[in-house]
Amino acid sequence: MYFQFVEDSYLIFDRQDGVTLKQAYDMYKIYCDEAQVDYKMAKYKFREELKNYFRRFDAMKRVDDKQVRNYYSEFMREKFTDIVPAGQKTDNSEDIIKKD
Repeated sequence: MYFQFVEDSYLIFDRQDGVTLKQAYDMYKIYCDEAQVDYKMAKYKFREELKNYFRRFDAMKRVDDKQVRNYYSEFMREKFTDIVPAGQKTDNSEDIIKKD
């Protein structure tokens, strides 16, 4: 379930390449509500699990001249080999796009 949440949030994590625990956990709660998940992971467990998807974790960090807590950065894109970021061509792009 957790992998599916990170996979679903891939584009956000990829674009931002950094996220606070608060932002990620709020996204997770919305994801669970929309997916009708009965059991939500506790925030302290979520905090540790998210470290598996980012190379760096800072308990305190300055981001855009603002002090933030629990900041994850350097998203591990390679864990999601099936996802292609928007605008990036794949090997079979020509097969998908029909030309008139």
